[in-house]
Amino acid sequence: MISNIHTHSTFCDGHDTPEALVQTALDKGMIALGFSGHSYTPFDSYTGMTPEIVTLYRAEIRRLQRVYADRISIFLGIEQDLDSDLDDLDWDYRIGSVHFMKHGSSYSPIDISAAKLQEMLDTWYDGQILPMVEEYCSRVLGMLDTMHPDIIGHFDLYRKFNDKLHYLDETDARYQDLVRDTLQTLVRKGALLEVNLGGMANGYTHEPYPSVTLLRFLQQEKARLIITTDCHRAPHLDYHYHETVKLLQQLGFPSMVVMGRNGFEEVPL
Repeated sequence: MISNIHTHSTFCDGHDTPEALVQTALDKGMIALGFSGHSYTPFDSYTGMTPEIVTLYRAEIRRLQRVYADRISIFLGIEQDLDSDLDDLDWDYRIGSVHFMKHGSSYSPIDISAAKLQEMLDTWYDGQILPMVEEYCSRVLGMLDTMHPDIIGHFDLYRKFNDKLHYLDETDARYQDLVRDTLQTLVRKGALLEVNLGGMANGYTHEPYPSVTLLRFLQQEKARLIITTDCHRAPHLDYHYHETVKLLQQLGFPSMVVMGRNGFEEVPL
């Protein structure tokens, strides 16, 4: 089975309409497609939907569910940030992601541009990455405890610009201890983590989020994983999907979670 539940459309920062994405999913033989527009976050002028757009988004995805019900399962999801305005709307699932760091009353994105990240590191963290990663990990754990998302999004997103700026030594024992402790806590609390291929699809990284090193650790911890492409362009709907299934097999994962016709399913690898 192949499906994708991390999909962005023209309602937020994606490049294709929801219906065009559905048509692409059908062309690729996908059994299910989940949409995950960025939620309303008051300070987010980059990607978040306004409340008015959220209403339109919900109506369109529900319409597509009805129109294509006999051809593909479509799910209405949302990608929420720790600091998003929470709602009581009926989402089919929620992805919880940390895209922003907070300093006092100010917020700064970690994934908009290399220059923006470098500016934040220099002004808020004296150019040091480990204090930022420590705070990031704390925010991820806080998000899990307060928002209870169905999926934890792109765990080590802060790696996005590392190939360009070289601010993080991923072999540093202090870094490894920090992120492993965080991942261990997530796994023990029952979190479902995505293996996110978006950084690879857009040419920023050579490995998924989490990195292969962290995936090896997650295999030892018996983590639950779901592969997503974090699709912002229709051709990327199934980007590197089959190769990543093989990677998980090679790493020794016995199974993975997929979005099936009726929702989340655990399937053997």
